[in-house]
Amino acid sequence: PEETVLARLHLSLDWMGVSAYQDGSFEVALQAVGNCSRHPQPVFYVGTGDEEVFVVVIPWTGLPLPDEEAIYVECTDILRATVPMERSPYQALRFPSEFDVRRKMASSSLPDAPSTLELPGAASGAGGDGASP
Repeated sequence: PEETVLARLHLSLDWMGVSAYQDGSFEVALQAVGNCSRHPQPVFYVGTGDEEVFVVVIPWTGLPLPDEEAIYVECTDILRATVPMERSPYQALRFPSEFDVRRKMASSSLPDAPSTLELPGAASGAGGDGASP
């Protein structure tokens, strides 16, 4: 399809390996970490209680954020170009107590978008070359 609609979806998932701290922050174990030639920071895959569902974190620290119209296309391009690291220097991510990921609903045109996005480590064995991170 050439167009996709991205909307807000509320899921209740159990984090795989979560630790809560007294200051309100929390840490989650990483399932996989990847590198992308288009983005200077690693891409993190956080496992959930459902082995086919990952939360993907693409850090933008120190980088200019694309505008609302371009962010979905940029993230899709980063995900397409991400390859798993052989050995990750990261084992977990720690989020501050004020962590918030809310965004307004939007639609974006994604030329040459695949009918399904392939995530590393998905139970179906998808991931480009079939290798799991």
